[in-house]
Amino acid sequence: MHRCRELWAVAGAVLLVGWPGTRADNPLVPAVGMADPHIHVFDGKVWMYAGRDLSPNITHFVMPDWNVWTSDDLVTWKHVTTITPNQTYIGASATPECWAVDVAFTGITGKEYAFYFSNRGSNFGVMLASDPSLADAVDALGRPLVSEPGAGGVVTTNITGGAYDPTVLVDDDGSRYIVFGLHDSGSSYAVAQLDPTFTAFAEPLRPVVFLPRPSDGETMPSDDKSTLHKFGGVYYLSAGSMYSTATSPYGPYVFRGDANPHSAVSPDRSFGDTTQGHGRFWTWNGQWFHVWCEFVQQNNTGTPPPNQGKSYARWRDAWMTYTHYRANGELVDDWGFLDAHGAVGVGQYDATWPRIEAEWFMAGTNVTKVQTDLGTSNVSFAVRFDLPDGRSRITFPNVKGLPRTGTLTVTVAAEGGTAALEGGTANVVAVDMATHAVLATCTVASPNSGQVGAARTVSCPFKSSASTTGVALSASVRGLTLDWWSLEGS
Repeated sequence: MHRCRELWAVAGAVLLVGWPGTRADNPLVPAVGMADPHIHVFDGKVWMYAGRDLSPNITHFVMPDWNVWTSDDLVTWKHVTTITPNQTYIGASATPECWAVDVAFTGITGKEYAFYFSNRGSNFGVMLASDPSLADAVDALGRPLVSEPGAGGVVTTNITGGAYDPTVLVDDDGSRYIVFGLHDSGSSYAVAQLDPTFTAFAEPLRPVVFLPRPSDGETMPSDDKSTLHKFGGVYYLSAGSMYSTATSPYGPYVFRGDANPHSAVSPDRSFGDTTQGHGRFWTWNGQWFHVWCEFVQQNNTGTPPPNQGKSYARWRDAWMTYTHYRANGELVDDWGFLDAHGAVGVGQYDATWPRIEAEWFMAGTNVTKVQTDLGTSNVSFAVRFDLPDGRSRITFPNVKGLPRTGTLTVTVAAEGGTAALEGGTANVVAVDMATHAVLATCTVASPNSGQVGAARTVSCPFKSSASTTGVALSASVRGLTLDWWSLEGS
């Protein structure tokens, strides 16, 4: 049985009684009911903020608290804080519904972190804390920041069908934007800029406008769970795996499609990366990731059993994969990684894999992920080294089964990669991440005349030490584009 399935099978027996540090794959922290995860990077460290489903046997949402987890490598997660409704204006409740949250860095001394929390689908408030663990978080207002009319908010609104699921973006110029609510035929997400305190609005709320996709007229599906991020000067507003883009945080947002290109054609292999998967797109050390939650009973090897409707248990796990951007700005979650190695999860590798794609790196310096199949499937990527002589590099920590001696094979991508070799040769160098000792040097020769656009695969001797656990790759010339690499022991 698949390891994740084993964990799911015992989920009902592993209810929370004090969380130690947890080393996990996918799901990130098994059998705790992790829901609606949002990840941020503060001071170089990863912090995950999530709700919690109470039981794997309940068919409606019962979510008693919010929790903070942290990681240095996306492999080992440590639980650091639990926040309960009693610490907020919500107070005690027989049926708590601690819905989705988000966090922003404020830069205000002693109140550096703003924690926005949903009280079911009715309202949301804000707490302030001095560090990202939120251990000393205090309700800043003692009442909702925003609510439906008549529900006690500092601001009330009927723009959207419920004031919940807040997402916050601090823009490059320091402007602070918040989006929340429900998008459907009779309701819109609401957006506004926050003032410098992060506890009030700098302007009136306004509805988010969506425009259809020009190619076929399809529109952004109805949903809540909005999340907002920015890449390449473009704003991405997503709900689950569906997303739209705009040149302003206010919109209008043009529907772009599904970040998981296989969720529709292979619903039995969606891994929960669907419209139901509340989560967030985020970046760390030059790599992009997508974290989301999936309903365990659906197993996402699949869909609910026939005629089950929405009666399946409200019990979720959090998953993660690498995310890439196509040449036209479209998002692509790495479904191929999920399908082949989803149980292993990001940040871990195995030297026995037939190949390790270059775009699966955990950290990249002076590199660019590039799309390599513009004329075909439009979902393959490689990594271009933008500086020569080892000044660009990608790292792969936690490589299981590294051979002491063997062969390293590398493939330079056809799209632009071999053009860097014209008139000479280039070296792809592998070094030990910890000691920087050279493990292998593969020389890629200049292609023959007329073959500049052809991919080239070369092999070279590889030698590691007993202490080697991670590999860093670099190139001797600027512009070399690495497609994949593999190892074979001798």
